[in-house]
Amino acid sequence: MLYIYDILLNFMDGDVMYEFFEWEYKDMVEHIKQIPAIKVDDKVFSDFMYNEVIVDNEFLDLIKNKAATYKEKIEYACLIVNSERCFAVEFNKAGNIIFRSSLLIDEEEDVVSCCNRLPDSIIDYKIIKRTSNINRVLTRKEERDANLIKREIISAYEYKEYEKLNYLYNEAYKDDSLDIDDRYKKLIRDIENNFSANLKGLVKIISLANKK
Repeated sequence: MLYIYDILLNFMDGDVMYEFFEWEYKDMVEHIKQIPAIKVDDKVFSDFMYNEVIVDNEFLDLIKNKAATYKEKIEYACLIVNSERCFAVEFNKAGNIIFRSSLLIDEEEDVVSCCNRLPDSIIDYKIIKRTSNINRVLTRKEERDANLIKREIISAYEYKEYEKLNYLYNEAYKDDSLDIDDRYKKLIRDIENNFSANLKGLVKIISLANKK
């Protein structure tokens, strides 16, 4: 373990972690004064990045109050580093990961270089839940757009606004072969699994309709 100084972090709630190029002005980016870096092997790195894990008290004691902003200490936080990448994690008192953050690309490269000669640390942890973030392919904006369209489609279906649902479906697919239930299922399925260009085009239509 070693200390890293003067970096920027953008902790996101839950299992969300956006790359630095997706950070937005409204995010609560924090200027970190110091934070411990822990080098691990690739399996541990992947588990901590993509899954819900819980660490033991010994590890929490190791990093307790060793991270800080320029205003206050962060009780349980550290950088997780392998031979190629790194990211930051914050834990609660029970040892669960509650926040993750990527780093700016130049700062990440510096951290990896600094930690390159460190031995891999052994961390006692358990995987509570495996997540699908490893397969995340949408950008932050695309995720927002997909959620917007999904909400509109679910609302139209539940409130039996079938004219609206049919209009959105036809704008996306130009296909009259399915009944309303199958149209709804296809829209939801494709938003969740294949957010293609024809679906992305619905954002503008929905936004214009909502302004009227």
